[in-house]
Amino acid sequence: MGYPPGVTPFPEAVSMRKPRVALCACALVALPFLVSCAAHLDARTDDEVPPRFAHLLAEADRRVGQFVVVGGVLEGVRATEAGSELVLLHKPIDGWDRPRLERFGDGRILAAYGAALDPRLFAPGRAVTVVGEIAGVIEREEDGATRRYLAVRASEVRAWSRRELMASPFSRRETWYPPWYDPAVGTRPWWW
Repeated sequence: MGYPPGVTPFPEAVSMRKPRVALCACALVALPFLVSCAAHLDARTDDEVPPRFAHLLAEADRRVGQFVVVGGVLEGVRATEAGSELVLLHKPIDGWDRPRLERFGDGRILAAYGAALDPRLFAPGRAVTVVGEIAGVIEREEDGATRRYLAVRASEVRAWSRRELMASPFSRRETWYPPWYDPAVGTRPWWW
């Protein structure tokens, strides 16, 4: 038992199939765009927008235990029984957690790290990024003045080289090559 040509048993089923196919096609096309626009939050910090250093210093007692990413220029490293103690002159960090050396800082950071650090790698004047928990504020007497330090229990310490600070993450490598170059053969012409 067949149906005559051009006659379908359920015409409403055919008409409903077309919108479903179109809707699925639109969803498949839109999905990569929607996923690429999803917000990326840094899992190491507890704030969506990192606060300014002056606010961190003023609210350090309320923020004890919160994770923070701070950067600066290393003033000195001292070996302690528990590991190392770093003193940093604060500098704001960019989106890749690199200290921005051209900007002025707002204070000093005292970071306690649980391992011994190489004094040649962590020499004074080196740009450093510290990830860790806020431990409060420490006041120390230096040169007849009382200085306030943001105390951080560091879980990660990163020293930056000059080349890393100057290079943009988007910079390309040199792409020039001789016009007769072929990766399979090398720099020789093909007939050799």
